[in-house]
Amino acid sequence: MKAHAATLAMVMAATFVILLVILHVLRPDLDPRWHMISEYEVGPSGWLMSVTFLALAAALFSLMLTFIGNAHGWLGISSVVLLAMAAIGAAMGGLFPMDPMGTLPEQASRSGMLHGVAFMIGVPGTLFGVTLLTAYLWRDADWRPAHSMLLATAGLVWLTAVVFGASMAILLRKGATGPAFTIGWQNRALVLAWAVWVFALAWRIRLLSRLVSKA
Repeated sequence: MKAHAATLAMVMAATFVILLVILHVLRPDLDPRWHMISEYEVGPSGWLMSVTFLALAAALFSLMLTFIGNAHGWLGISSVVLLAMAAIGAAMGGLFPMDPMGTLPEQASRSGMLHGVAFMIGVPGTLFGVTLLTAYLWRDADWRPAHSMLLATAGLVWLTAVVFGASMAILLRKGATGPAFTIGWQNRALVLAWAVWVFALAWRIRLLSRLVSKA
């Protein structure tokens, strides 16, 4: 069960990255310097961005499944809950596309509003899930050889989150709009860091499952 879920998490994380790259080829009109990935959901290839978000949701959910029944104490259980939040946020991002840029708040659609809710659920869920799960696994003797990987991947997630948040705060304070709102690459770095984190943990879980089966 754990090995299969871990394998699925790896496949879905890789699928997310591959589809995101394909979208950059299909939509050269969206300059990645200032367009965020959610904007790929608006337009003729929007369905593919929805599938891309759902692939990320499946990766997070599959990783969560590897810990169900094995996570103990408040730290382990909280980690599972937060991974579920992250998966729900990503799934909502895929099911409810954002409104076109420039849509006034009073003209926002239900889908657009739910996409905003997805962001508010998924980003904190992922960040705190990464943090608590790293702390939980740090205490596990089986994960001792992977301490460097845990630190590197969790650090990457937080680094990209801080850069993304700081960039957005600075640009909003300056009143930047359009091409001057250069937040696109930071946005992409953040979600790619999530995919790397999921893939790395799933790979380690799969390895541990194989070692147990051989013992």
